[in-house]
Amino acid sequence: MSRSRSPRRDVGWTVVVALVATAVLAGAASAATGDPVPADETADPTAPEPSVSIALAYEFLDARTDQFCDGEGMCLPRSYEGGFFTTPTWDFTPSFVYDDALVIIAYTARGLPDDIRRAKSIGETLLFVQANDPIGDGRVRTHYEPHAIRQGRMEITGPGTFTGNQAWAGLALARQIAHTTYRSALEFDERFGRIPQGGDDPMHGGRFAVQSYLDHHASKLARRFDANSYVVLTESMLTHDLGRDRGGVTTALQSIRARVLVVGVDTDRLFLPAESERIAREAPHAEPVRLLRSAYGHDGFLIEFDQLGPIVGEFLAGVHKRR
Repeated sequence: MSRSRSPRRDVGWTVVVALVATAVLAGAASAATGDPVPADETADPTAPEPSVSIALAYEFLDARTDQFCDGEGMCLPRSYEGGFFTTPTWDFTPSFVYDDALVIIAYTARGLPDDIRRAKSIGETLLFVQANDPIGDGRVRTHYEPHAIRQGRMEITGPGTFTGNQAWAGLALARQIAHTTYRSALEFDERFGRIPQGGDDPMHGGRFAVQSYLDHHASKLARRFDANSYVVLTESMLTHDLGRDRGGVTTALQSIRARVLVVGVDTDRLFLPAESERIAREAPHAEPVRLLRSAYGHDGFLIEFDQLGPIVGEFLAGVHKRR
């Protein structure tokens, strides 16, 4: 596939793509809205007009993006060029993902046909390197080697790429911690105990079966769940307050006029039985707490249906009779 290339200018100083993209975004936003750029009385009168600077910035981004493209239109822009990063013996070419994201935003902000084409090519290339990562767990690394993209393959630039996996690793770790909270120590002990995973030797770098189980669920969630969504859901739960603007939790519970069924799980470490007891004690029309006996912790309400079903059925039947 032939590719049209923008005229390029030599840049004689170190330039960071992220800074250029940020400057482009600011200029493109003003251009898109038609808002005038306020005059700076202290500005150098010999400096080019803002529109010229923006055009040169986009030209620079075009050059960095087009520099490492394969024949199918996949491209990753290099993040640094010149100065310390380009010497006769060393040319630092990695493409950092956070820079790539800014470049995509900058291109979509101006929105010319070639801008959209380049933004799409960068986005599709990031999906390509993610899908072809040898670890195969769906993570996105901090940076990739664009030279490899020009050859139609993905290449990890070194161990430093692992430092960019904080979101993936954080989400996976959160899932592991949550899983040990949802379930109970009794279940884990009966199910796994101290059993090694397969032929692993935990005394020499291998894993226990319970570690393998938690790793599996961590990877499974991190692959399909967006970390930003996880943050929003977590903040929603942390800030939830039944008593807010109602005079406190006790007052809020005492204001409930409906009949209330409270069911707890004896091994629940996420919502303790004592909290269930409080609801039953302070809600005026609550029945005594019904407690499920389960080895599965908080997940007992999903698993112990043979216990929960009759309790709910009995309660609903009673509500129906009173009508």
